[in-house]
Amino acid sequence: MAHRDVGAGTGGGVHRFDAPLNPDGVPEYFMGVAGIEFDGDDAIAVLQTGPWLSWDGREVALGSLGVFFDNVLAYPMISGSSDQTALVSTQITIDALTPVGVDAGALTARGVLLARDEHSAFAAAKLVNAEGVPVAVASQRGRFVPRGDPLAYDYRSVAVGANSASLADLMWPGSDPPRLTGDGRAEVTVDSRLGNHMDSMHGGVSLLFAEWCAIAAVRARRSDLTTASIRIGYARPIPVGTTATFETTVLHLGRTSANVSVLGRTETGKCGVMAAVTLH
Repeated sequence: MAHRDVGAGTGGGVHRFDAPLNPDGVPEYFMGVAGIEFDGDDAIAVLQTGPWLSWDGREVALGSLGVFFDNVLAYPMISGSSDQTALVSTQITIDALTPVGVDAGALTARGVLLARDEHSAFAAAKLVNAEGVPVAVASQRGRFVPRGDPLAYDYRSVAVGANSASLADLMWPGSDPPRLTGDGRAEVTVDSRLGNHMDSMHGGVSLLFAEWCAIAAVRARRSDLTTASIRIGYARPIPVGTTATFETTVLHLGRTSANVSVLGRTETGKCGVMAAVTLH
């Protein structure tokens, strides 16, 4: 999740966003997450579709929406809270409603705050296509933590893959993706391209990797099912500069559905993220 103060309230000591703003993280930059605008307390964002959001070059991968949703849901939660706090994700859920082609044009999401107290918040969002048809829904839980100094990124130095290529090229420009075994296990080097403002793996990026491993494990069993939903919980940060290991267990694989569990571990072997991926 990225964060920037715009038009912070005077005298109130709270976050208030009065103008469009651009997310501050490198993953937002290279995955095409553009400005966040506000309609009252709701956050609105637009994402342009293309091959770079797809593993297969045909349909937008549900996991590729993780960074996008992480932002459009985070801002309604942080807006109105103390300006001495930041927000970290504790859980994100995304459900696909209908397949989205890579040539679908612009997708628009509206994030709505549903609950907040002094410790945590919850928000939901609906994603629609250019015709206004809902294509996905998402929700996010977050908790407030003491605010630290944000990292300063030099976007001009970020290596970006070709927009005509797939997610793999976008995530690992100029090099091969990490080796992925048939059982969905992968070791991923967490460099600054994959990090957030707290110098740990971006929640939307770890969600994408969890889907990548789940799909690989199911496809290795000769199934062409696609992702229907992803629910991911965040137990602890996976620091930038370390190696994350993703381990996959196929709990069920039938003709029309599959249920997959993915654990993302830190370099010391502790559980960082826990994902449940359903494929139809």
